[in-house]
Amino acid sequence: MTGVAQASAPSPGGVLRFTDTVEQAVDAKFRVTLPASARAAFVDAGGVLTPWPGPCVAAMTAQGFERYVAQLRTRLPDSGFTNPGAHLSLAHAQAVSFKPDIQGRFILPERLRHAAGIDREVTVVGAGSRVEFWNPATYGLDLDEIRQNLAFVQGDIDFDLDPGAGA
Repeated sequence: MTGVAQASAPSPGGVLRFTDTVEQAVDAKFRVTLPASARAAFVDAGGVLTPWPGPCVAAMTAQGFERYVAQLRTRLPDSGFTNPGAHLSLAHAQAVSFKPDIQGRFILPERLRHAAGIDREVTVVGAGSRVEFWNPATYGLDLDEIRQNLAFVQGDIDFDLDPGAGA
């Protein structure tokens, strides 16, 4: 395992932010391990796994999944899709509840592994409000372009990260 994924303290809105990237093996029982710093967020109530664009598998806390569903409920009626309710039903049908063991391990269900192309290696990515599980070959495909785009946007951000530092 390389790197250490982190779960920051809740933001002012009470939302956890997961950060960093970790490489790990999928064990013989098809278990993956939440990074140690992210485990506390899932220890009591577990969480929800769902397919995510990429393709990857997203792990969210139960509260995070509820916020996601609330966003879908708000956005789907205005999406122009012919049957927004079916999309919301599918979001629920694809989701799987999980509860990690004391070591942070849980089984990554076959249908989710298959959809994300995950076999025996996985890249675990802190992605803000969720932890993503990627096929390592897929995760890096667009990374250079994304880094360039992010650098472009970051260049236009002008704020003082330390308000007491002065300019």
